[in-house]
Amino acid sequence: MHRKHVVGLLTAIVVLLFMSFATHAAPIELRFLWWETPQRVESIQRLIDEYEKTHPNVKITLESIPWDEYWQKLPVMIAGGRAPDIMFMVSGNVQRYAEMNALLDLREPFVSQEVIDEMYPPHREMVTYEGKITAMPFTLTTVTPFYNKDHAAAAGIEPPTTPEEAWTWEEFKSAAAKMKQAAGTPYGVNLGTRDFWLLPYIYQNGGAVLNEDRTASAINSPEAEEALTFLQDLVVSGIAASPVDQTAGDLFTAGLLPMNIGGHWDMARFDTTITDFDYGVTFFPQRKEAGPGLGGDFIAVYSRTPYPAEAADFVVWLTSAEANAQYIAENYYLSPRQGAKVAYASRQAEMDLAQKQAEMASVRLTVDRAIPAWDKFLQVMQSEFHMVMIGDKSAADGLKAIETAINKALQ
Repeated sequence: MHRKHVVGLLTAIVVLLFMSFATHAAPIELRFLWWETPQRVESIQRLIDEYEKTHPNVKITLESIPWDEYWQKLPVMIAGGRAPDIMFMVSGNVQRYAEMNALLDLREPFVSQEVIDEMYPPHREMVTYEGKITAMPFTLTTVTPFYNKDHAAAAGIEPPTTPEEAWTWEEFKSAAAKMKQAAGTPYGVNLGTRDFWLLPYIYQNGGAVLNEDRTASAINSPEAEEALTFLQDLVVSGIAASPVDQTAGDLFTAGLLPMNIGGHWDMARFDTTITDFDYGVTFFPQRKEAGPGLGGDFIAVYSRTPYPAEAADFVVWLTSAEANAQYIAENYYLSPRQGAKVAYASRQAEMDLAQKQAEMASVRLTVDRAIPAWDKFLQVMQSEFHMVMIGDKSAADGLKAIETAINKALQ
């Protein structure tokens, strides 16, 4: 009998050793779906490598696909139960996927209340769905106006460097016109084409896309009509580039455009593409309010992942102030943590100005863009904006069409 016990004990030890060896030899694999430029893929891969050194039981496979393809494939993957364990999200899409029950609730024990409280309030509201924290902010973004310093000097223009000095609409229009004339360029400014860059004019004028409880359209208003009419005037007069001009975005880097309304993250590209002139940044023009909203990138965990604890642990680490500070600094993003200080290798003054712009952001615009139904009317809204801006439609008619699309989407 004693011998049988010994044999049984030895067998158990062998089994445990085998299981331990098998676990060590074959770490769990987490798939991480991502879109971004090669430079940013390298940045995130370095962080993955760093995490894996201290977590040998976890292997993270980064799958990077182009932006358009990403948003085509991800819903199909989710519907088929084949979504990646970890997925990249962009502002405005988090709640859409949360509504699909595709995102894991990251509240405690994964994310502490202290970390949640460090989020900017608009970001916190953006990732909260039915009381759940469905994603973690990875970067913070806002609108950034760039200007060619040579063109500004030729026109005798000194762009504002403080919020108090920010141009009014009229001053912005005048500065763009003067720089266009002095530089002899096709336009004075590129306004951008997407809602992130165009809606601030409506919100800073007292308008909004949605009503207060976000159950119906509020866009067909005198404030919105005045804002769209202003944009139309800029384009029709030739001061601003047409939103359908596919070359407008490249004119600034070529030195053929005095001002470009872009984003601070563009500076990572400017570092290698702008060689013949220097540029600066200034504040977005103001009206009744500052206007621009907050955007950013977010990281979420698939609700049906077989490894929720491991995936959540990586996401919490990756979005911590310590881990993602390097990515943010290398790629000219802002930190999504309130009070965080980021040291950039270059362009610190420009990034400090972008930070001040973010701190003035419109909470209402930021949160409106987060509703799950936003994508259902976004294309109509942007198309109508473009038709108004190039003069094919009146602002009043464009807003009526957008109002119809919004109310249909919210039914």
